[in-house]
Amino acid sequence: MSGVEDVRAALEQVKDEINRARVCANTARRLVDEALAIIAGVESDHHERITPPQAGLVTADLDRTLESLSGSELAVDTVLSRL
Repeated sequence: MSGVEDVRAALEQVKDEINRARVCANTARRLVDEALAIIAGVESDHHERITPPQAGLVTADLDRTLESLSGSELAVDTVLSRL
């Protein structure tokens, strides 16, 4: 392989890892949503709030992570298009 082909191959691996990370982050986001829905159901049967205050932070962090992964993939695609 030439230097450019090596770089291209490495960047394709990076894209694969980004996609794996996206799948994991999407799964985590879905599971958090499911957990919060369960908590909301339990709360409706009780008189006190049991949803942790950090719950919103978790979903926001995962959303930012997903946005960051999309931006990273776009950056890799930009580099690949210039090779």
